[in-house]
Amino acid sequence: MNGHVNGIVNGVHEESDALDISPTAPFRVIVVGGGVTGLVASHIFQKAGIDHVVLERGPEAAPATGASIAIYPHGSRILEQLGILEDMIKIDAPMDRLVHRKPDGSVILENDYWGEIKKK
Repeated sequence: MNGHVNGIVNGVHEESDALDISPTAPFRVIVVGGGVTGLVASHIFQKAGIDHVVLERGPEAAPATGASIAIYPHGSRILEQLGILEDMIKIDAPMDRLVHRKPDGSVILENDYWGEIKKK
């Protein structure tokens, strides 16, 4: 059933028609942003058979703009639940050094942070 809400008065919805919010009502998820998180959400919705659309304001989704992704143990659990952890392990490149750069490429900070973590 289609419906709409006219507004909220004193915290109470005033409805002109019945609004169907049942679990079986058709819906479409809107994912805002085609970065890593948006694309993972899209992957999950696709696997679950949920109709969705990804909106990205940039010219491409998840562009390789010099950013890196570090995956910590809690992130690994999510990748395992998605069924893609083993594939990620095959293509990942372990990080040995942490380097922060300015837009012109000059180094702001460089250290062996990850090497120190591995020792502990």
